[in-house]
Amino acid sequence: MTKTARVYGGSLYDLAAEEKLDGQIMEQMIAVRQIFRENPGYLKLLGEPAIPEEERLKMIEEAFGGQAERYLVNFLKLLCERKILREFAGCCEEFIRRYNSAHGIAEAVVTSAVKLSETQMEALKAKLEKISGKQVYLIQKTDTSVIAGLRVELEGVQLDGTVQSRISGISKKTIQHMEQLCDSFDKNEIFGRSRVEEVTGLKNTRASLFLKELLERNIIQKVTGHGKGKYTFFIKE
Repeated sequence: MTKTARVYGGSLYDLAAEEKLDGQIMEQMIAVRQIFRENPGYLKLLGEPAIPEEERLKMIEEAFGGQAERYLVNFLKLLCERKILREFAGCCEEFIRRYNSAHGIAEAVVTSAVKLSETQMEALKAKLEKISGKQVYLIQKTDTSVIAGLRVELEGVQLDGTVQSRISGISKKTIQHMEQLCDSFDKNEIFGRSRVEEVTGLKNTRASLFLKELLERNIIQKVTGHGKGKYTFFIKE
């Protein structure tokens, strides 16, 4: 977030809070931000100097005038006039930060390899609210490089439950074999030593030692009800 976004977003929040419209305007800002994200060409058009300013302001009025609060519409026009409409996403971020701070809401960002279900999100939100003692505003992101777990940031503090946070000190060869498992198995798939041998090419004893190391580092966990020596990835929700 730039200093410009912080100043403008904070100023809009002060005005909205004074008028008791902060919650409503925040929801509308998030919706507008999403529109700009999904239509980058439209945002570029609104900032195109070749188009007369009066025409660009008219476009904003036509798009948002009948739906958004007048304060927000005028704010968009102000950014357009000052040629800083590209800062809107940062302004929205600052507005949300100020709103959450004023209402005792902790913002958390959860990153996982695949999108979490609504049930998983609710369970995680409940756990974070218990940890923080605050209501939690949870943002979900996906990153395929996150292996077997979640990366959670709560109010700027990282609570890392991913495999990456538990592989310090593991040999490159072991990491290579672990990546082979991740590429071959679904995150909830149950597997045994024979499948590990098949995927990695390790012999009996080496495969057993490999599994033991992953168990000790909480990268995999034992499962019951599927026969002896069965495992699955440790998914921290």
